[in-house]
Amino acid sequence: MSLTTAKTYLPSVKDHVPSSDIFTEVYTRNEGNPLSEQKQELDDIHQAPEGQLRLVSKIEEGNAEFRAQYEEAISTQAQLSAQLEALTIEHKKAVQDLSEVKRRNALLKKDNRAREQVRAHNVRLKVTLQRHLRTTTKTIPGLQNALKVAMERIEALESRGMDLLHALERQNMCLESNDKDKAKDKTKTRVTKAKLAFRDTLAKKWSLKLKPSLDDLRQD
Repeated sequence: MSLTTAKTYLPSVKDHVPSSDIFTEVYTRNEGNPLSEQKQELDDIHQAPEGQLRLVSKIEEGNAEFRAQYEEAISTQAQLSAQLEALTIEHKKAVQDLSEVKRRNALLKKDNRAREQVRAHNVRLKVTLQRHLRTTTKTIPGLQNALKVAMERIEALESRGMDLLHALERQNMCLESNDKDKAKDKTKTRVTKAKLAFRDTLAKKWSLKLKPSLDDLRQD
């Protein structure tokens, strides 16, 4: 910077520099204080153009330093703003992910409840089938025994019925023919025996044989 420029700049700088009267007052109150040395230095600066130039240079250096700090603060603020925006985006994504996880958990709980219901229903069906199988296992022998007794009764009735029919047919044949009375009496006796045998078969208490099987079936 030239001397002319410095002189032109000095009035504006001088306005910002405390006057010697103020330093005189400070020196009077703080005589013997190191501030007196600073006062002397400033007085020398006011008296010498070179000192004023040094003051201007210091002020410019301070301004440059402040400007650098300001620009650094602006840059730091921009970085912090970018980081805040990135964190905001991550936070929103985390909130969305959390909502999705909650939704899936709710679906899983619902599926688990449905699974439990199906499992419980299957268990009930299994128990019912096992009970029916046990009942059927117990019922089959009873049914077989009852069927056997019924078949025996049917066979007995058929046999006695056939005997009775044959006896009646012979009696009719004897009545229609000219057989002797002795033959007729013999035929009549056969008919009587056949009737008695048939009635005896009918009168037999077959229910006594069927009772155990019927009782088992009723219990089942």
